[in-house]
Amino acid sequence: MSFLTTLAVTFVVAVRWPRLANLFGQTRLPLHRFFAVFAVTSFVSFILPKDWGDVGGRLVWSKQRADHSYAAAGTALFWDKVMDATVLFPILPACLVYFSLWTGLDRKPSGGNCLLGGAAIFWFASARAVQVMPYTLNWGLGLASKLPFLRNRVRPVDLPSLDRTACVKLFGMTCLKPVILAVQYLGFAYAPGLHFSVTTIFFATPVSQLAFVFSFTAGGLGVLEAGWFAALSLAGVSNPDIGLFLLGQRVYSIACMGVLAAATLLCSLAWKALKEGHR
Repeated sequence: MSFLTTLAVTFVVAVRWPRLANLFGQTRLPLHRFFAVFAVTSFVSFILPKDWGDVGGRLVWSKQRADHSYAAAGTALFWDKVMDATVLFPILPACLVYFSLWTGLDRKPSGGNCLLGGAAIFWFASARAVQVMPYTLNWGLGLASKLPFLRNRVRPVDLPSLDRTACVKLFGMTCLKPVILAVQYLGFAYAPGLHFSVTTIFFATPVSQLAFVFSFTAGGLGVLEAGWFAALSLAGVSNPDIGLFLLGQRVYSIACMGVLAAATLLCSLAWKALKEGHR
């Protein structure tokens, strides 16, 4: 399950990244190329400082192999990261309410009620995202254009190009990412025999991922764990269980991402050799 969820998260980001890139008029490339690059750079980010390995790797590839300008590629990657934070920040109050109130309740809402509530929140939030995203995007581009190395290179996008369907799809994929990650971390917890509740993992995941967004160490080392430790401590999980979970998720994350990166790289090389053999 852990490997499948790693594959799913990589696929979601690999789909979202080119959609953002295309908003800035970049060359349209096959999805499998974005997937392969993101899988490899995600693994490299466990070795190098996170954004050097991930964002830096994707930025260089966009320039060298996809013939994108650094300004356009950097803007797309900037918003790839900002969208994660945009979705996670509004969820944070709900997480804090859960840890401060819900954990003490004797009768908790059923899974079906939680699902219906989540669907209603998503419907409401997606409608707001459609209205706010284009203006937020151009506000961010305006700030980016004031940076010395991006001045006169980054321009606001045409608002009509960000139609309702595109905004909802981008917002939906961004919301789907923490849900898949929560399932992945649930698998990481069950692997060493820990029995965390599903709701605890689902509410702790946004806290840890928000910490990860702003981390700068290799693979978010220390920062991601601090987010998990804070959330799980508030949920009443014992320190030994938290320690075992943090160690397990780090080992499993590196192993799953390493296998996926290696498999993707081998498939890409084999496909390239096969194409050259038919010429």
